[in-house]
Amino acid sequence: MTGAEAVYGLMGLGLFAWLMTGGADLGGGVVERWVPPALQTRARAAVEKALAPIWEANHVWLIFVVVLLFTAFPKAFAVVSVAFHWPLLLALLGLVARGAAFTFRAYGLDPSATTQERYSRVFTLASAGVPVVLGMVLAGSASGAVVVENGRVTSSLSAGWATSFGLSVGAFTLSLCALLAAVYLTLATQDDDELVEVFRRRGLQLEAIAGALAAVTVWRASADASAFFERLSSTTLTAPWQAVTALSALACVVSLYKRKYSWARVAVGAQVLFVFVGFAAAMRGDLLLGAVSLTQAGTQQATLDAVAPGLVVGTLVLAPALVWLYRTFRAPARPTSDG
Repeated sequence: MTGAEAVYGLMGLGLFAWLMTGGADLGGGVVERWVPPALQTRARAAVEKALAPIWEANHVWLIFVVVLLFTAFPKAFAVVSVAFHWPLLLALLGLVARGAAFTFRAYGLDPSATTQERYSRVFTLASAGVPVVLGMVLAGSASGAVVVENGRVTSSLSAGWATSFGLSVGAFTLSLCALLAAVYLTLATQDDDELVEVFRRRGLQLEAIAGALAAVTVWRASADASAFFERLSSTTLTAPWQAVTALSALACVVSLYKRKYSWARVAVGAQVLFVFVGFAAAMRGDLLLGAVSLTQAGTQQATLDAVAPGLVVGTLVLAPALVWLYRTFRAPARPTSDG
């Protein structure tokens, strides 16, 4: 394995970590609205408890991926920044709007129902929009429609992502984020019989939705991303990969049906992992399929040599802080004494 391949793999791990944490947080903003009106207040409280105050820390994984991209693969970073300028801008605006709406809803000085509902709508729309546009960026990177000549993007700024394939990948990404959130929230609300039952049903429904959208995505890939579809379907690992993904989804469904929520969380994590690995395997080392490969991404050996020690030092500083943060705010509240 070369240094460039190792960094590419680390970027993949970072994206997966973000999807399992920050992606689930985004899904929470969608799932909280998909409950009966009588349970809306309790659902919002459950999501706020699950997110605050560590939810923004989950985006450190996205920052990690972006830093590795522009540090180790500067030419690829330049192409991505130009080719996907609009969806990336929308994602950034969505994250900012979501964070502001969540903060004002939870800690704002105006507790009126009208104001709370206004912030909740912004929170939900932004939570739904970010996974969609980021999924469209992934679709664009796999579409083969981005054209680079002499280091410059010559295709249109809508090439690759503003297609039916892009929309299907975006919708599929949103369904996975919402599915993660629903499964996670079954564990977080086990003391509330009504609410946990709602999130259990939503998890079952979202598994069906995700399965349907996966089929639509593969169908649209055959039309809008033929090279990606060929890579996806031509390897001998395709059938086993699809089988283990389906088995993971089935395990999640069975676990939810039997109310084994800890097992459901493991199963849904495995399901998302297999989907992610399947996508990465189909890319086969291309950062933008047909446009920028690892060997064309502007990698410098001196930079790669500095990445490893930099990551070690950064991990030694960041990892204890993250562990402490999670342990502090995920720990159950201790009973207080009147004395």
